[in-house]
Amino acid sequence: MARKAAADKYLELEKNYILPDMASLKKAWDAFVALKGEEIRQREYVTTIRYYDSEAFDLLASGATLRKMDACPPLFRAEIDVKTIGKALEGGTMDRKEFPFPMDKDVFDLSVVTEPEAIALLKPLEGKDIREVFYNVNDRQDLRKTFGKAAAKGTIEVSIERADFVDTKTKKIFYSMFQLEIEFKQKYSSRSMNIRQAEGLIDHIGSTITQGIDNITVNTRSKAEIGFTPYLPKT
Repeated sequence: MARKAAADKYLELEKNYILPDMASLKKAWDAFVALKGEEIRQREYVTTIRYYDSEAFDLLASGATLRKMDACPPLFRAEIDVKTIGKALEGGTMDRKEFPFPMDKDVFDLSVVTEPEAIALLKPLEGKDIREVFYNVNDRQDLRKTFGKAAAKGTIEVSIERADFVDTKTKKIFYSMFQLEIEFKQKYSSRSMNIRQAEGLIDHIGSTITQGIDNITVNTRSKAEIGFTPYLPKT
């Protein structure tokens, strides 16, 4: 039996595309805006997300990542996130776990991590010095819409962003990308929807709003994996 998409509140199902420029992102955004559905929320903001690991990247090697999202008032508080690298499903949708821990103070503080599964994921960092390696500055818009009704209701959030990757020590940008993200929001969807149905909705929205856009690729690497790559030992 297929897993229920709403059974795990920490499930993250999303499909990411890298596009060539902001004009291409705007084209995909306009296509999503034009789709018929119940609009729930729309935002536009700039946020900074900081990525941490040990000197030997023990956490990344274990298949997990640790980040802090700076506060962006009045939209959201600062937050510590523990995430799994996850796996790519057949169409390129990523199946991950994400454990968010909002904070009252905008400081890096692992004491807010209280979920046992998230604590277990951080075990590789025990006794290690944890450092901020890089951060993203994300110029982002997102829009959340619900499609269908009752037992067949699925909610999708589409975001477009320019993400600049910045070395924490030098403050220099070492990579930039234009990303389109399509994420299933189980909290606002029918509890009867399973993973396969949610993935199908993501794929349908993705193929619809990217139609006619050239030089587009499905991205199955997280920002953490992309950002840590230049710092890893060469093999």
